[in-house]
Amino acid sequence: MRSVMMLCCAVIAIVFATSISRSDSGDSTTEGSPTSTDEPITGQPVTPTPGDESPPRDPFAPYDIGGPEAAWSHESLTAEEKAVADRGRDVKGWAGVNDGYRQAAMARAAEAAAEAAALQLGVSDLGGIGVVP
Repeated sequence: MRSVMMLCCAVIAIVFATSISRSDSGDSTTEGSPTSTDEPITGQPVTPTPGDESPPRDPFAPYDIGGPEAAWSHESLTAEEKAVADRGRDVKGWAGVNDGYRQAAMARAAEAAAEAAALQLGVSDLGGIGVVP
């Protein structure tokens, strides 16, 4: 079993070394291809269509929808579209959920402040040494 594995590794190494040596030789003379694949460097950047240079778009900028006539108003929607657009706008019952998130965020902020203070002091495991954060 071990000898078969060593033989396979040797064959793979030979194939890999042969493919590297062929690609490093620089001989790219095959039928239908030029003798040299190097592109001449002139020191000037190549522009495929001169005059069409535009800066790349900012990925964080919102897309422009056009003029004011391209924007949809809520009044121009059909009744079915208004129902879909208005879904989730009813804020009844959300006060409890929002207050729960507020309380959890305040508690976590106190824990984070205690952890930051412990890191600045270089003390780990405050509960183990009798300090209550």
